Amino acid sequence: TTGSTQATQTYATFRPQATVGVEDNARKGEIFLTKTATPLIASPGDTVSFSIQFRNLGDLAVQDVRIIDNPTPRLAYVSGTGQITVSTGGGGSLTVVPNNEGSQLVEFLLDEPLPGGATGTITFDALVR
Repeated sequence: TTGSTQATQTYATFRPQATVGVEDNARKGEIFLTKTATPLIASPGDTVSFSIQFRNLGDLAVQDVRIIDNPTPRLAYVSGTGQITVSTGGGGSLTVVPNNEGSQLVEFLLDEPLPGGATGTITFDALVR
């Protein structure tokens, strides 16, 4: 008997390939606010101190953060008492303008975007009329 052998040759071709893209599972920025007042009960001539706590609940920064408070007509902003502190060290500006209800709008504008997870506090006083 005669034996036979069989040879097999295999070829492989590789092509360079690049995958471009980034999967971003970051949560969109979202501002959460809490406002408190001290004291809870006040009479005309008393001063009420307000505190507005804010936090970016998302992972991404929020641009152009503007927080507007619309106190009742019985309250008047006490000039020079508004302050903004941000956990990232930034600050902001304050504008007080009359509204159409016989009161004032107190508007706080942050100087920089608020990064994900960052917090801050706005404080100001108002006089009870």
